[in-house]
Amino acid sequence: MTSKLITPALILRSHLSLIPKESQVLSAETISDAATILATAPFPVLSHTGTPTSTNDPTFTYANARALSLFQYPLEEFIGLPSRLSASAGTDRDVREVMMRNVAERGYSLGVTGVRVAKGGKEFRLVDAVVWNVMDEDGVSVIGQAAALVKVDGCPWYKEE
Repeated sequence: MTSKLITPALILRSHLSLIPKESQVLSAETISDAATILATAPFPVLSHTGTPTSTNDPTFTYANARALSLFQYPLEEFIGLPSRLSASAGTDRDVREVMMRNVAERGYSLGVTGVRVAKGGKEFRLVDAVVWNVMDEDGVSVIGQAAALVKVDGCPWYKEE
């Protein structure tokens, strides 16, 4: 697990530098506005430490209010939760891990789909998500991964904008 802090600025900077402009779902005039941009995004944005490996079990480090509403966790319970628990046990978790490892190698993935799990075991479907690596301050090392859950379905408790 990494000890480097994943900040909104690093999440946004990594999104803007790794994802082709035509596929970016976040934008910014300046990185100094990153906390506000992520907090007010019209969809859930979240991040976790490192990348999934046999020796690393990433934990959530950031979630905007929309992500907390979707996953139905208070911030203090969500931060530090192993991110693998956001996918249903079995096949969905295995597929998610393969996708996250591909992101670690390629830098990002577009059009991500799958079944995810809110607190209490309520399942919902990712219809369209963007996942990318979060790079350190120097833009050299991967310190985490982030996701923008642009479209979800099957979650009547959550209201999309």
